[in-house]
Amino acid sequence: MKYISVFLPIPVYNDFYYSCEDDSIKQGCRVKVPFGKTSRTGFAVKVFDKKPATKYELKKIKSIIDNPPVLTPELLRLSKEISRYYVVPRGMALAAMLSASLTPLKRKPKFEILPADTNIKSQYKLNQDQSAAVDAIKKEISLKGSGKGSGKGSGNGSGKKSARCLLHGVTYSGKTEVYMRVMSELIDDGKQVLVLVPEIAITAQLVDRLKERFGKTAVGVWHSKIARGKKMKYMEFLSKGKMDILIGPRSAVFVPFKKLGAIIIEEEQDPLYKQDNAPSYDARWVAEKRCEITGAGLILSSATPRLETIYRAKRGDFKYMPLSQRVDKSKSPKIELVDMKREHSEREKSGILSRRIIEKLENNLTSNRQVILFINRRGYTSSVICSDCGKALKCGKCNMPYAYHAGKAQMECHWCGRKRPVPLKCPYCSGETYNFRGSGTQKVEEVLYKFYPEAKIARMDLDTISKKGSVEKIFNDFKNGKYDILIGTSLLTKGWDFSNVGLVGVINSDLGLMSPDFRAAEKIYLTLMQVTGRTGRGKYRGEVVVQTYNPNHYALKMMLSDNPNIFYNKELNVRKTAGFPPFRDIIGITVSGKNQSKVSSGIDLCKKYILKRDNNTDVLGPAKAAIYKLRGNYRKCLLLKVGKDNTGIKKILKGMILKYKTININIDVDPQTMP
Repeated sequence: MKYISVFLPIPVYNDFYYSCEDDSIKQGCRVKVPFGKTSRTGFAVKVFDKKPATKYELKKIKSIIDNPPVLTPELLRLSKEISRYYVVPRGMALAAMLSASLTPLKRKPKFEILPADTNIKSQYKLNQDQSAAVDAIKKEISLKGSGKGSGKGSGNGSGKKSARCLLHGVTYSGKTEVYMRVMSELIDDGKQVLVLVPEIAITAQLVDRLKERFGKTAVGVWHSKIARGKKMKYMEFLSKGKMDILIGPRSAVFVPFKKLGAIIIEEEQDPLYKQDNAPSYDARWVAEKRCEITGAGLILSSATPRLETIYRAKRGDFKYMPLSQRVDKSKSPKIELVDMKREHSEREKSGILSRRIIEKLENNLTSNRQVILFINRRGYTSSVICSDCGKALKCGKCNMPYAYHAGKAQMECHWCGRKRPVPLKCPYCSGETYNFRGSGTQKVEEVLYKFYPEAKIARMDLDTISKKGSVEKIFNDFKNGKYDILIGTSLLTKGWDFSNVGLVGVINSDLGLMSPDFRAAEKIYLTLMQVTGRTGRGKYRGEVVVQTYNPNHYALKMMLSDNPNIFYNKELNVRKTAGFPPFRDIIGITVSGKNQSKVSSGIDLCKKYILKRDNNTDVLGPAKAAIYKLRGNYRKCLLLKVGKDNTGIKKILKGMILKYKTININIDVDPQTMP
């Protein structure tokens, strides 16, 4: 008889004990157990020979789902770290790692996996920056990581930190080639590599490159829509060391490996690495923690890294490898701003497109070069922007832009809850008219067809990419010249490689700037710099035209410089003054429910509980969430500014959740978007 400690995927922090007559059971197995009047799938984290001291009679488990275990000791330890850091029950952390729907199949799928062929040599000759980066990364991984992992201390058995590298390269600087060279050496040394991408829809071109380099069957692709049998087979291959490379989105960070040598995070700045629903983990944090446990190397790759990542690199937390030279020695795209205030004043009927974009668009179409039009739709509410001076109306208490709530015809600060009617006159210039919303992709498409009825136009947004394979089809059709103009939203900012795009036009760039988010300037800067990288990849120098009502905002003006450090330094000073990351950490707390008064009383109880036990945490709010009513639930929130050593406040938050079990409380550690 064995006894096991089981965590269940429910909002409860403690484990449950069960007995098991099968002596072959091991930690890391999923088990079917009786729970109340039903049965649930749980996770066996410990196995005992002696019965634990408990006053309750232990129930027997119903069945063992996995034999051998699918959760390795490394992943069990990782689940404990996630539970601690993100203040979530361990059973829910384990459930995020391994879905209960992944049941073993009696009939396993038949497909072949061959070892990666690292003898396939690239015909590409590295430039000086790339060679230096390859050598530095290999040296860093060799010095700090064995890839074996001890399960103690830093995880590599040496007492040193695992290798952390930041590959910061301008667009079209050959970052992928750099880490593929590193991958070759790791695989030759018997290691495996995990490549994380923001979303699987954009991986087609990267998968093709990896398969071309390492062999068609050597690369596994992991995502939510592949068959569960294939997933189980991948997990078996990886855990036995029979597969060398796996590429996938954030959930792939939990796949078991036998000998993980490195985790590579593509487009590390992308907010999609953060999961919205509980447990609200960030795959970048999880990857770093997993590398610490196993001794694997961590390589972050981006043309526009996050401010926090740049800051840590400057402090020495990451080995910093800049790639400042484009592979073909071409010049960066020429960027210009169009002042839409002037456009409105000079044109009696100004439309969605400025005269400058129309002029450039016509020139490119005449020259048989393609055009991308990007519409920034990141904001979740409309902002109040003066049509005359272009400034956003801000809360005097928080200096953050007001959001406009059309239902109540009033402005509200989502940080402190301050409410104001829209003033009759702009407080900055006495203007009397405001702009509340921009145009969508469909309206732009309609206008373009009216101007250019012969043009071939494609649109890439949520309405056009719902079918499987639609993103790849639009990408391939545009790349192959089937379309002249491509209109789209955030998907266009990803690492697409188009050689014939002569112009990128940005419409309504201010919408992101006006969101009530302290990261607004950074997000718009990184987004726009990413989208500029879609042009200038061929033999012509690309052009970028950005329409704005606020041409003097530093995030936009600094796009005109080839030196991103100017923006990073400016934004760091802004954050330091305001006490936001990377200088202080933040934690979001949201209380939700069907009853407005209970939600209000619940969030007040949370604030009182925290303030009574912690004098060092700044508590902002309570305030209504940006989307106050979501899926039938009302939501109010707090924002905590905490120190870097935040173990104490997290213990307080855990105690708060345990005390107020009837209140629906959600904790979001390191939120990337405001609730």
